[in-house]
Amino acid sequence: MGTFSLWHWLIAILLTIAIVTPFWKIFGRLRIPRILSVFAIVPFVSILYLWIIAYKKWPPDAGPR
Repeated sequence: MGTFSLWHWLIAILLTIAIVTPFWKIFGRLRIPRILSVFAIVPFVSILYLWIIAYKKWPPDAGPR
């Protein structure tokens, strides 16, 4: 139970990226500061973010695609 191996750190970094990236993209679209997405790795904060995203008015798209 000494130290973490390289594989543990690699998996932790990949999971952090997998959690933060979607919030980073969504926050940019909702005009919320993107740096707040880093706090999504905290479990209850991510649940709070989901509530904020669910009830915030989304800006319209730029136009027809």
